[in-house]
Amino acid sequence: MTDDVIVEHLPERLEAVTPHTVTRCAALLRELAVIRTSGFAIEREEVAAGIACFAAYVGMTPAGKRVAVSASIPVGRLDAKREKQIGVVQLAGQ
Repeated sequence: MTDDVIVEHLPERLEAVTPHTVTRCAALLRELAVIRTSGFAIEREEVAAGIACFAAYVGMTPAGKRVAVSASIPVGRLDAKREKQIGVVQLAGQ
């Protein structure tokens, strides 16, 4: 989706679910631009307190459907070493 299409579908105000939720349209669009380029998304306590989520684009099925995988981890178990390991796995998949 283009930024224009995304903005058309967003509510006028993005509601915060947690104190970490992205609530500004411009900030969300910046994050999406990075995700589009890298194929990798990280979400830290934006939807649920104490939970981080990592998602990666995998590819396309023979039927042309896009495929992604994601995993969540309690932030208490997410130290710098583990986050680096997740990044290495992501890079290996590119």
